[in-house]
Amino acid sequence: ALAEGNGAKPVYLQLDIFDPHNPFSIPAGFEEREKELRAVFSKLPASYDACLARDWAPDPAMPRIYNFYQKNWGMYTRELITDYRVANALQMEVVDHALARFVAGLKERGLYDEAVVIFTADHGEMNGRHGLCDKGVYLYPDTLRVPLAVKMPSSSGIKPHVVDAPVSHLDLAPTLLQLAGIAPEARRDGRSLLPYLERTGAPVDREL
Repeated sequence: ALAEGNGAKPVYLQLDIFDPHNPFSIPAGFEEREKELRAVFSKLPASYDACLARDWAPDPAMPRIYNFYQKNWGMYTRELITDYRVANALQMEVVDHALARFVAGLKERGLYDEAVVIFTADHGEMNGRHGLCDKGVYLYPDTLRVPLAVKMPSSSGIKPHVVDAPVSHLDLAPTLLQLAGIAPEARRDGRSLLPYLERTGAPVDREL
C-alpha cells in the first residue's frame, strides 16, 4: 500500500497477534458467546474419548513421545478439555474482531483497495484430539495445516478464487519479493505464488 502524504511510498506492515495462545482466559464482553460455544464444543473428538476409555494408558499404536505429551498436558477430564476448546475458540473470535478493525482502518485511509493483504497462522491446534492440545512434535494435519488468504490489489484484476495446490509459508517471501519487483540475491526454498493467484500456473509436486 502507499502511505498518505506527499511523496507517498510503499509501506510494509507485519501485524503479529499472539492469541489464541496459552494461558487462556474468557475475554470480557464474551460471556454470552461463551455459553453458546459450550453447547457447540460439548461433543469431544472420538480420539479423546478413546484416551478416556483406556484410562490414559499408553496407546501402543502411537509413538511413545505422544504419550509423553498427553501426560504432561494433563487434559484428563472432559470438563477441562471443554474449557480449553471454548477459550481457544473465543480468543480466535477476539482476533477476528481485531482484524476487522485493521481492515476498517485501511479502508478509512484509502489504502485497502490497492493493498496486498496476507492472512496466515504459524501453526494449527490439536484441540483435544488424541488427548493433545496446542502444538508440539506431533505431525498431524491439525497442527501442520494453517489458513492462508491473499487479497490482491484491485488493479491486478485478480478475482477471488480458491487454490487447491499445496503451498507453504516458504512461498510468502518469494511472493512478496516478486510483487515488489525485487530479485532475491540468494536461492529461496519457496516459490512465488503469483502464478497460482493469476491462474497461470499448474499444481506441481512439492518435496517436504
